[in-house]
Amino acid sequence: MKAYKCMFKTAEVADSAAFYKEFEQVCSTELTPAYSGSDAWTGVRVFDLRGTNRLSELPYLRAQLEKIGMKNIAMVNYYNMAPHSEQHAHRDQSGNLLFGISRLHIPLKTNPLAFLEIEHIRYHLKLNEVWALDTSGLHAAQNESDEGRVHLVIDVKRSPETEKYFPKMTFAVRLHLAKFILIMGFKVVRDIITKPATIMDRMTYIVKMMTKSKT
Repeated sequence: MKAYKCMFKTAEVADSAAFYKEFEQVCSTELTPAYSGSDAWTGVRVFDLRGTNRLSELPYLRAQLEKIGMKNIAMVNYYNMAPHSEQHAHRDQSGNLLFGISRLHIPLKTNPLAFLEIEHIRYHLKLNEVWALDTSGLHAAQNESDEGRVHLVIDVKRSPETEKYFPKMTFAVRLHLAKFILIMGFKVVRDIITKPATIMDRMTYIVKMMTKSKT
């Protein structure tokens, strides 16, 4: 049985230069820490289901999202990794395959020393490539170069139009999701006790996301 890798390169080709030009013109100066207390990993959100929508400022991005179908888009961010920095290994409690979400990564600015590490396997994502990531897998990132690394990240909801961004539900995938449910079950119980407001906000967003997927 082949192991479930949690990420694959799609057959699509993106125009990284066009995406990056628009990002630089509109919001490259607005990057803020994705996690408090660290300037190594910064980002700016331009669309989500909570009400953020800056796509009128980003016509090229909006046109590409419309090809996927806006009803199939849950969230869009630009992320930058600073030179000689890393993002710790983690699993996302929402926005993953279990909840019908695939996370697309499109490199806009990169270098040979920038990597995503998924389930302990390192990948270098090249310009113009589109990769699909299931964030229920253990994932981390490193940028070992002297320059920043910028990715466009798009959370896509599962639908007949977006099946190409999702893995087939093999036994290996189901086994992985069962393991993920056990891991996250423990963390949810922990968070209910230690930070109930955070977990309630997270669960509310998951319900909203899944409800929107059916419309």
